[in-house]
Amino acid sequence: MASFACGSRDQPGSLKVEEIIRNELVEVLDFYRAVGAWSDTGKLCGVVVWDEEPETWRIAALAVSFRFQRQGLAKQLKQFVLDCARDAGVKQVGSTVHGDNRPMVALNRAFGADMCADSSGEYVDCTITL
Repeated sequence: MASFACGSRDQPGSLKVEEIIRNELVEVLDFYRAVGAWSDTGKLCGVVVWDEEPETWRIAALAVSFRFQRQGLAKQLKQFVLDCARDAGVKQVGSTVHGDNRPMVALNRAFGADMCADSSGEYVDCTITL
């Protein structure tokens, strides 16, 4: 996972997600759930990490490697979490997205998320009601 690359200077939030996946993901798996998507050659091409509370799950990170972006993988990973949450009887799935990450903001909008800028105005809190 140390070579996973999804960070972009024009999307500052993606740099933090890349750092978490490269350096911290393995350490937090005792507390979070994670699913990865792997290429035919065994490279990690996407990952979603979430926290499970009884009524609301929270996606902590969802990222797709550069080479696999714009192919629907983020949508599939998010849909996987939403389906699991629905099956578990969860009422909402939330996430926080950097406002500059237009593709992820659009993806949340497509899933019908209620969206609200956080107090800094830099991030968007997204809540999908199931």
